[in-house]
Amino acid sequence: MSATSISFRRWVSGNARHNPLAAAGVVLVVIFVIFALFAPWIAPRDPASINLPARLDPPSSSHWFGTDELGRDILSRVVYGARISMLVGSCVVLASLALGLIIGSIAGYYGGAIDRFVNVVLMNAFLSFPGILLAIALSLSAAPVSSISCSRSRSAGGSVTPDSSAGKCSPPANANSWKPPAP
Repeated sequence: MSATSISFRRWVSGNARHNPLAAAGVVLVVIFVIFALFAPWIAPRDPASINLPARLDPPSSSHWFGTDELGRDILSRVVYGARISMLVGSCVVLASLALGLIIGSIAGYYGGAIDRFVNVVLMNAFLSFPGILLAIALSLSAAPVSSISCSRSRSAGGSVTPDSSAGKCSPPANANSWKPPAP
């Protein structure tokens, strides 16, 4: 073996001993990436195939994680889900990196008032709110108004359908034909 591989091995084992949680995190990320890359070969079944007689089966030798309400193999769905999760996570990190790089470069190059605005006003505004609150506000601002108001009406006990032509919620076509049950 070369001296480089021995020193790298010592560096990894030394860091793993000093911070075991980071080492466990690295192992989990590596497993996650392997699942994402080799999902077609690792998954035992097709994640979209429906098998109604096997619905809600408990874990067994044929279905290690069991099956869902449509009889789909949960292990296969988890393995294929790693691909989507890795794609979404990578896109978010790359978009954040690009946006931060552009804004930080502009603030660093011009300095002065722009730098103070970005570092003091903008960053303090983002850091003063919890991340989940910003995510909820962003998702509500991106949703169409008609779908928000229709979902609120449904949660209040009403039965409404979104009317795409008017941009409003309208009652179902047979709303007046409903009669209460006889006592």
